[in-house]
Formats: sequence, structure tokens, C-alpha cells
Amino acid sequence: MFIFIAILDSSPIIGSENLSTPSFISEWGSKGSALGKFIRPIGITVDRFDKIYVTDPENQRIQKFHSDGTFIKTWGKNGKKKGQLNRPMHLCVGHNDKLYVAEYSNDRIQVFDLEGNSLSVFGTKGDGSTELHAPGGVAIDKTGRVFVADFYNHRVQRFTKEYKDLPPIGKKGRFFSGRFDYPTDVVISRDQFLYVADAYNNRIQKFTLEGKFLKKWGGVFGSGLSGKRQGSFSIATAVEVDHYNRVYVVDFGNHRIQVFDDEGHFLLSFGSEGDGPLQFKYPNDITIDSHGYIYVLDSGNHRIQKFSPLPVVTSRRRK
Repeated sequence: MFIFIAILDSSPIIGSENLSTPSFISEWGSKGSALGKFIRPIGITVDRFDKIYVTDPENQRIQKFHSDGTFIKTWGKNGKKKGQLNRPMHLCVGHNDKLYVAEYSNDRIQVFDLEGNSLSVFGTKGDGSTELHAPGGVAIDKTGRVFVADFYNHRVQRFTKEYKDLPPIGKKGRFFSGRFDYPTDVVISRDQFLYVADAYNNRIQKFTLEGKFLKKWGGVFGSGLSGKRQGSFSIATAVEVDHYNRVYVVDFGNHRIQVFDDEGHFLLSFGSEGDGPLQFKYPNDITIDSHGYIYVLDSGNHRIQKFSPLPVVTSRRRK
């Protein structure tokens, strides 16, 4: 059992015995190319105004919604020019209110404002210091540095806020710490740690922003062996961190979401295979808004499901 007992400073404390399956609230989307519909969507994120952005790669577009699922707008069409898209994948909103989109087939990151106007692009195909090969995910730290899950290069590529190269993190490998096998997503927590969805190693790895390895989990002792038990994954496609540093992992092949503390201790799992509420078919991404509401991109069902926040216990933290 996982319990924090503390005194003095009042602050939120997480206890696994207090976590229950989040409640289903709503869903939106169905298969298709009309506005508000999707064909196997891949990425989802939220801005500070709680607007939702979804990459719809089969339709070569990004769609924007209110948090209740009301459609706002869409942009993008297939191509290589600025403002065009070619298989947009995971995406994120930076502290500068800019939307960063990983374009898998254009081997680049494209930056938009929140209304869909293209501002810049960076990255070209290759394995060099400023190059990418099928980027899957992107994250921005509080200083504006960019971190990219560089899928076929088996690394996390880093850039300055001016999009100049920084030393990458990791290289291809199995089992060993700091090695990746087709990483698909990255996220930076509020306390500025980097979490990587090391998809085909079936694990999550945690680093400092300078690339120092800290922790791994998934399978047996972070070995990355695929499995169905709590704490094991069948392709960890995406990772998200909430305001209390709980880590949410999209367990693609097991059709579920698993939640951990920031040290990798298991807290909760929810979801099963199906097309009903609280059921998923090959989920691909997850995001959490400013109020803690959870949005799961249920790709195989061509929809988004919205859930209630996970509870937080107020206790006394030892200084």
C-alpha cells in the first residue's frame, strides 16, 4: 500500500487507496472526414484556456474544440509547404501559447499560433544534430527548449528556443537505461523532468532536462518486456503528467490507461477493450486540462472520451 504520512506544511498528497476509476463524462467524434470527425486520430493536447487540439493524420489536419467537444475550427492539408501537414502526430502547447506539431512524414516540427497560423518550421530528414527522422512527439520546457521523440533515430533530439541543436538524449538499444526502441512521445512535468514513452521497449524513462537518466519502469524492473499485468505495457505510445506529478501512460495494446507516481509506483489502471464508455480500442494519447479533467484519444473508435479528475488528498507534508 502506498501512503504518505506527513506533518507541518499543508499541501496535496497522493495516496493510492484514495484513487478510484475516473467517471465517464462525455465523448465526441466518429469515423469520417467531416468537421468534428476523425480517422484514427493520433495526438491530443490542451492549452491554458482549456481548448483541445487533435491531430487527424488520415485527414491531414488539426482540429480544435471547446472542452465540451464543441467544434471550433480546423486547419491543414497534405503537403510540405509551410502551413501544410504530412501525418501530424503528437503535439503540445508551450508556455508561449504556441502549438508545436510533430510531422512524421515531413520529418519536422511545425509551430502554429492557437488560431492555426503557421509561424515556423524546423528539422529536416536525417540523423544529424539538427535532423529528425519521423518525429513522433514534442515537448517544451519553461525556457522554450524543444524536446522531440525522434522515432527512427531512437533518441530524444533537443533544440534551443531558437531551434538550434543541443546534444541529444539516448541512442538505439533494448533493456539498458537511456536506450530507446522507437520512442513515440515526450512530456515535461511541472517540476521540469522529462518523461519518454519508449514505445517498443514497453516502458517509460525519466531524465533530467540535461539528459541524466533517473528512472525507468515497465515490465520486470524496467526491462521493457511486454505484458498485461499492472505496471507492464503492450506498446507505451504516450505519456502525460498532471499537476500533482502523477504519470499517465497510454497502454496501446492493452486498451487501457495506467497511472503512476513520479517514481514509477503503480497507482491505478482504467479502461478495457470495447466501444462503450470507459472502454478503448487502441488508444493513442491523453491530455489533462487546467481543472484536472482527463481526455483520452480513443483512436480505434475514432473518438475522444472525457473523464473526471483523479482525486487528491490534502494532508500534512513533512518539510
